[in-house]
Amino acid sequence: MVVILPPIIFSSCFNMDIVAFNRNFGSILLYAIPGTILAAIITFLLTYGFSKLLYSDMSPIQCAAFSALISATDPVSVTALFQQISVDRTINILIVGESLLNDAVGIVL
Repeated sequence: MVVILPPIIFSSCFNMDIVAFNRNFGSILLYAIPGTILAAIITFLLTYGFSKLLYSDMSPIQCAAFSALISATDPVSVTALFQQISVDRTINILIVGESLLNDAVGIVL
């Protein structure tokens, strides 16, 4: 996983159309930033709620760290599938751009 995943992400980013990425940058930011923050908040609330329900010893900081890690997902399989079935270029750019930027949001969280 550590060896194979970075070249796949680098390859998809290297072959990305920069003009289309810049043209759709606002939409990509709209998906990446609020989407990742919303996913982190929902994951935090669920994790913290279940930890209290199950009487576990997870602190709110541990639940927040877990939710920040889980909320920034990488759609590597979706990107590979999109390249195989030749989907619309705009959808591909939106997914790849969002996957690049949500990692940064997850790191900040």
